Amino acid sequence: MPVAEVDTFAGIDVSAHELSVALRRGQGHDKPAMAKFPNHPSGHKALVAYLLRGGGRVRVCLEASGNYSLDLALTLQAHRQVEISVINPRRARRFAESLGERSKTDPVDARVLCEYAARMPWVRWQPPSPVALHLRALTRAIADLGVIHTQQNNRAYAAAASQALPVLVVKEMQRHKKYLEQRMTRLRREAVRLIACDPELDRRFRLMLTTIGIAETSALQILGELAVLPDMLDARQWVAFSHCVVIPISVSSIKTYSLAAKLGCKRWWQSCGNCCMLCLPCSAAINRTMAPSCARWTWPSMPLPLALELPEKERGFSAPLLERKNLTLRENL
Repeated sequence: MPVAEVDTFAGIDVSAHELSVALRRGQGHDKPAMAKFPNHPSGHKALVAYLLRGGGRVRVCLEASGNYSLDLALTLQAHRQVEISVINPRRARRFAESLGERSKTDPVDARVLCEYAARMPWVRWQPPSPVALHLRALTRAIADLGVIHTQQNNRAYAAAASQALPVLVVKEMQRHKKYLEQRMTRLRREAVRLIACDPELDRRFRLMLTTIGIAETSALQILGELAVLPDMLDARQWVAFSHCVVIPISVSSIKTYSLAAKLGCKRWWQSCGNCCMLCLPCSAAINRTMAPSCARWTWPSMPLPLALELPEKERGFSAPLLERKNLTLRENL
């Protein structure tokens, strides 16, 4: 939609309990009006009424803030007069620096987001499906319980190593560990049932299981993180999501090596780190060694570069994550 058809721009800074809103009507450069609303359903309803007071279309920009911004984004997306864009907080910070804005408060962030909505190319947010949101919530709960289970297992092992400690303590730790295992099993069954009800997710899940090195646990975690993303992302955008950056490090004027830095989605790295699915660009040259030819994975337009198979001496750099497992695909899309 041309910018001329939208004359109202808003930026919303989201916190756990409050929404800071900067609203500018018209194409002028007047200072935007500021308002605050509580971050709960009644506050969202009042915010929508405030934005649509002028009767025209409204373009709203906000940062991705996890669960704190999800309900707000879905509420705004449901209105035809509201266009919403959910941007990466790092992009918003870089835009603020380009404006010469060094302070970072809720009103300042809201004004910066309002300027972003008025000036920058518009990319409309596409809400994920309810099934994808439910699947991600289940897989993240499983991952969190897995961390607690590992901690409890370590405590139980340490407690059992000493005969001076009461037996009751050791038994209670073991009971708690079994309780966590039962909860993870219940959530895992629910996630598998949810996937089976969606033909496309079920197809991707089964195809993922054909990959050597990926079993049900890893497949659920990876699918849960990728299911909420749009299908039309290209390879560069997938890499930007995982944010795998190859950092060249100079040892001397004639010798350099490269390391893969993990700067992106933490959940993504936790889910795919064990099976070594590193989203490196296929065309990226690492110390004059091209990444191997990629194969089509379970998502459209997503090339999956396979793990580098060359020995470390021939490869010229050290990347332990790339050496854990060699992945092969039994089926290419």
